[in-house]
Formats: sequence, structure tokens, C-alpha cells
Amino acid sequence: MVQFAKAWSRNDAGAIAELFVEDADFVNVVGLWWRSKRAIKRAHEFGFEHAFEGAKLKIESVRERRVYDRVAVVHAQWRLTGQVDPDGHETGPRRGVMSFVAALLDDGSWIGIACHNTDTVTAADTLMSIDGHLEPANYISSPPADLLAAADREAQQQRDALALG
Repeated sequence: MVQFAKAWSRNDAGAIAELFVEDADFVNVVGLWWRSKRAIKRAHEFGFEHAFEGAKLKIESVRERRVYDRVAVVHAQWRLTGQVDPDGHETGPRRGVMSFVAALLDDGSWIGIACHNTDTVTAADTLMSIDGHLEPANYISSPPADLLAAADREAQQQRDALALG
């Protein structure tokens, strides 16, 4: 995940693609599904040319779960700054979560098999389709204070662990 963020921040679509197997699956934040290393590279090249040139991706927390000895599911919370709109004006920061399925290679490195990226929508717990457009919706009045505090502590512990690694 750290290599993905570094390649992103260099606008290096080739390096991002090299993190995946040839027939990898990648679902982006709006549900576009790329089904090969080549498609992943082309989509990121387009993004870097039009929306993300100069954008920085920072990993804020990571959780790895080994499914088998040589397979892991990795979730990472991220923060993106420096995106521009179609007119070239910088937009505000975004946060989200990426989920990777990765396999351990014989040389000890990891390679991505699948990735799903999603934005975190503030003050929403689902989306609703209204007149053909997805709109954030919130069925929860507000999270309990102890839940928010626990989430903040866990995020800080993950950031501290990343800083030490």
C-alpha cells in the first residue's frame, strides 16, 4: 500500500500497474471496473493528466489480514490533496478506503490481485438515488462520542505504526 501511495504521488501510472498481476481487477471510487494491468495503467495515466497531476496520496492507517500464508487482504485509509476540477481549479481534500487482495511472491514481495477504492462520504451512512443522481443520506443522527473517540485513537495508533515502519 505504501508503494501505491508513493507511485501515486509521483504520478507514475506504470509503477502503480506493476504492483498488480496481468489480469488484476481494480474498482475505482465511482465503480469503474478495470480488468487488467494495462487498463489500470491507462486509467491512472488519464487521471494524472486530467485530475491528479500534483495530487498527493497519504496513507493514514493500514490493516492487514492473512487469509492464507501467501494471501492477504489489506485495507488502507487514505487522504488525497491537490486534485483539480475540469477547469483546473484545486478542489478540497478527500478521504477514503482502499481494499487490496495480494499474494506473496517467492522473492518475498507482494503483488496485487484485486483492489477496490471508495471515498468516505462525510455525515452519510449510505447513498440514495434521487432523480438519477446519487446523494449522501444519513439515517444515524450522530455517532456516539465514545465510538468517535475510539476511532480517533485507532487511527492515531495506525499513523504512529506507519511512522515507525
